[in-house]
Amino acid sequence: MRLSVLFALLLLSSAQFASFNYAGFINGTKNSDNSDFYKFGQPTGLLYVDGTLYVAESGKNAVYIYDAEILARTKVLIGEGGVGPVQNPLRMAYEAGTLYIADGISASIRTYTGDGFNVQKWTEGSNLLKPTGIALDSEHMYIADTGKQQVFIYSRSTKAYEKVGIDKGPSDGQLDSPADIAIYGGNFYVSDSAKNVIFVYDQNFSLLSTIGRGRGGVSLLSPHGFQVDSDRIYVADSGNNRVVVFSLDGYPLEILDKLTPEGNFSSPQDVAVQGSTLYVADGDAKLVKIFSINYTVKNDSVLQAISAANVSVQHLLELQEVAFRLNLTFESTAAQQDMFMALSDYQNYLFSSSSALAEKALRESDAAQEVLQQDISIKVLQTVKEQGERVEPYRSQQVLGLKEKLAQFDNRVEDAKNKLAAKSYSPAVDAALSLSGLADSIGELVTGKKAEAETQQKNAAFSSFSADYAELLSELGAVRAKAEKYQQQVNLSSSESYLNQSLAQAADGDYIGANYSLALARLEITSTDSSLEALGTGIEAALANISSFDARLQQLSSKPSLVPADLAPELLLMSQSRQSAYTNPELAVESARQALSSAEVKVRDAQAVSMAAAAIIVIVFLIGVVAISFFLHLRRRRSRMQQEAVEEAEKELHHRKK
Repeated sequence: MRLSVLFALLLLSSAQFASFNYAGFINGTKNSDNSDFYKFGQPTGLLYVDGTLYVAESGKNAVYIYDAEILARTKVLIGEGGVGPVQNPLRMAYEAGTLYIADGISASIRTYTGDGFNVQKWTEGSNLLKPTGIALDSEHMYIADTGKQQVFIYSRSTKAYEKVGIDKGPSDGQLDSPADIAIYGGNFYVSDSAKNVIFVYDQNFSLLSTIGRGRGGVSLLSPHGFQVDSDRIYVADSGNNRVVVFSLDGYPLEILDKLTPEGNFSSPQDVAVQGSTLYVADGDAKLVKIFSINYTVKNDSVLQAISAANVSVQHLLELQEVAFRLNLTFESTAAQQDMFMALSDYQNYLFSSSSALAEKALRESDAAQEVLQQDISIKVLQTVKEQGERVEPYRSQQVLGLKEKLAQFDNRVEDAKNKLAAKSYSPAVDAALSLSGLADSIGELVTGKKAEAETQQKNAAFSSFSADYAELLSELGAVRAKAEKYQQQVNLSSSESYLNQSLAQAADGDYIGANYSLALARLEITSTDSSLEALGTGIEAALANISSFDARLQQLSSKPSLVPADLAPELLLMSQSRQSAYTNPELAVESARQALSSAEVKVRDAQAVSMAAAAIIVIVFLIGVVAISFFLHLRRRRSRMQQEAVEEAEKELHHRKK
């Protein structure tokens, strides 16, 4: 939860807010002026109406009229030598084509309808002393009079005084030096430059709230003109040389001061807001400065309240952690829940609720801390007392090194008390909790010979056990490897169980039982190893014999023969004999021997058959040779006989011819 809060605060505080950008200024003059006659002397009032900016200029006793779109001066209500139709124009109001001007010196309200320089005295013969601000509704005019320290109500139809709306006095809601007045959302807002606040009243002039008295860390000083626009209150905070923007519930949202370029005002007197443009009458600087407004939702004062609550809650959590170390159970989630609700409301722009919840979380956290601090203090002192009582019987003992141990203990006691007095609770708990260990060491020092011997004995027993255990574990692994080598199934679960049992017994300090369990495990491991060793000897001998038989068989199978012997069954039997050597070595050797014998017989028989076949082949060959020779002889003889017959016939023919 702590990390979540810090992360949320980091997200909120890491954003960059730039509420205003400087856009320019006007100083009363224009390019066609031949002199500085029209330069502002002290602009005191501003009013924006339908693209027109009106500037009340008490330094020149004039009213300047500007085309706000192009910032061009269109008219100046001023007379020759500075003697004009108004004598000390302050703040203004406008309705239905009529401009109403609070004129401080003439103690009246002046009106101007745009007809040349015709400025009329609206409150002729009134009891005003120094009117400074004007507000209008459908039936009445409300006039803030600094001189009379009151707000007067006049009838608009009769132009006559009716009554005092707000009276003077020292209490909140009573006035001292009203400077400006406005109507917004059915409520009345009045700035009091002497009381340094803006009072908010309902329609019956009952006080609802005050704005600018430190809430959110912002206090006004001599506020003068202001304007309520889009649920925001823009205030010329003259004494602080700045403009402060408040929410309707009185929380500071933005501050325009020297931290903003050209925001270094000198006694600002009034503001006018139109859309995203802010005009500031910078009185002593003799300028009207213009700024663009970048609407934001940041509220430093509420963030500071949330941050303060977070710091307190973190301290509470730290105290809870300290308390848990002392086995003190204390659960307080109300402050944390309220703080998270404050964060949620802040993110939903509910600044008033957010601030109230943050303040509530801070109160709850602080109250919980007081309870925890008291509980921790009591527990620390109780722990110090208990450990002191443990050590006290040893103080009279004469043991080497005891004096130094007691001094260390006493120093730790003093350290715990001092840290507690300084409200360093975590170090105090550390010191108090460490006393138990020191008390133990003192007791061990006094009675420690036996404990030391027992410890040494236990260490020796553990060392011996560890060596035996490691040795048996290694032997167990060797037996498993041997069983795998000879392809034997062995059950060593009892040995494993005994080994595990010995570990548990050793952990409990029962080394007699642990060694007994090791002995049982060793008995089974040794027995199994012996059996495997004996079995392995027979298997190794059988495999050696079979390898010898197999080598002879391979020689026989590779021996050339006219009629080769079929040794496949014998080769298969030899292979099977090798595999069966792991289960029945003697039978395997006998099988291999039989395979070899059978192969030898087959090879001998094949050799005999091959020899007989060879003889037959030779005889057949010789017979063939004789037959061929006889045939050739008969053929030659026949040919000779035929030749002789031919010759005899030829002779007979020749004889006959003779």
